[in-house]
Amino acid sequence: SAPSALSWYCLYVLVIAMNGITEAFVHAVADEATLDLFNRWLVLCSVVFLASAAVLLRFGAIGLVIANSINMILRILFSARYILTWKNRRSLSKGVGDFLPGWIALSSFAAA
Repeated sequence: SAPSALSWYCLYVLVIAMNGITEAFVHAVADEATLDLFNRWLVLCSVVFLASAAVLLRFGAIGLVIANSINMILRILFSARYILTWKNRRSLSKGVGDFLPGWIALSSFAAA
């Protein structure tokens, strides 16, 4: 069970890294009203985490890692939506794909 949980945790590390990057950007450029909305979103994410953890706890540590991943993905969705809105308001010419890691970085991560 421990090797399997560690495998899931490795994927979780990627998710929390993406969350950290997107949330840092939002906190750097968002106005107070957006941050208030984000805080309310975090309350909802906490409720979803508690519910998913209760359901997934039967799978032990793996269930908790998956519940945390669901929580982080919800947070990423809020941040990504805000980032796209922010980008479109500024008519930036770069697409979202320009902000993603290149194939070499993704291949290195997959190989690890």
